[in-house]
Amino acid sequence: MPARPLKLDLYAQQTAQQHENERPPIGQQVDQTRVWWKSLRVPIDRGVGCIPPEALLWQDVSLLGLKPGCLGQAMDARSLVFLDTETTGLGAGGMVFLVGLAYFEGDSLVIEQLLGLDFPGEAGVLDALAKRLAGSEAVVTFNGATFDLPMLKSRAVLARQSIPYPQLQIDLYQLARRIFSKRLPRMGQQALEENVLGYRREGDLAGSEIPGRYFRFLKERDQSLLEDILRHNALDVQNMVSLAAVLCGMLADPLGACTHPEDIYCIARLYQRAGDKQKARALYAAVQDGLDGAAREALALMFRREKRYEDAFLAWQDMASAGQGGAGPYVEMAKYWEHRERNYGKALACAQKALACANAMEREDILWRIARLQQKEAKTCP
Repeated sequence: MPARPLKLDLYAQQTAQQHENERPPIGQQVDQTRVWWKSLRVPIDRGVGCIPPEALLWQDVSLLGLKPGCLGQAMDARSLVFLDTETTGLGAGGMVFLVGLAYFEGDSLVIEQLLGLDFPGEAGVLDALAKRLAGSEAVVTFNGATFDLPMLKSRAVLARQSIPYPQLQIDLYQLARRIFSKRLPRMGQQALEENVLGYRREGDLAGSEIPGRYFRFLKERDQSLLEDILRHNALDVQNMVSLAAVLCGMLADPLGACTHPEDIYCIARLYQRAGDKQKARALYAAVQDGLDGAAREALALMFRREKRYEDAFLAWQDMASAGQGGAGPYVEMAKYWEHRERNYGKALACAQKALACANAMEREDILWRIARLQQKEAKTCP
């Protein structure tokens, strides 16, 4: 059964007594800013769906850095800081009024939240975030590469501040999009929680309503208006940990962890682009009987780039035998017979088969190929 939703009570007594003096009540000026701080410890065996945060500690988190041209960088799960922001809007006019952080400490997942209680409070939030990120090895976000981090950087510039971001920045949205692009139409965090983690949020505040809710708080100063915002933000950072654990598991053992061949194909493509061709070939081969020939085609193209023309030909031949790929496999086999073997008769036979299953856009090129092959064959005949 799904774990109970994480509850964040704005008025709950804080657990870390040593920070009591650092947490001002609403409206109290601290260093010319108004910032409220909250910390919550979640047991690492308590997660969303059946994926507790501690599952990430068992994984090779270097796989989170897998991307085109990069096989990842060695790191420890306890060095990761998960980050999510809430803003008053997009673009230069929006301000960052809430930053949520999650990281491992002992046998707990610590969730910290920094809340600006008015517009001047943003500077204090950014300053506290800079101190928290100092010395961190990696920051993990969801769509942070295009939203959270650029937004924080631009707001820090306006506040004449500097935030020391870790050199390693991981965006789970980009990684998930590379893995699930052939299967899932929606890639939002909550959509992935439902489809990948098997967890559906109950009673959660929609992200589109957060700016309006915060503006109401600024006007009415009703602290209860902040509770749903804080809960939404805390769920975002906590669930990112569980999502990261699942993605790591799928990347480490695609054949054992993935139940959909589309995901295995996309992971194979990711390994290929990252530079691990051996693993990519093995994964393509494992799903080559499905996916309408996409895996066989990818495998054949890999062989061709590696100048393994005979292996590529066999892959095209398998596609043609399975009725996959339309005219494409026959065209590729015709190229092989023409350019590699100089057997124009077999090349012509393949081209004619290609013509039989070609669509309107392909017919002109194939007819031109057939005419050329007929001329070549005629010249070689005694």
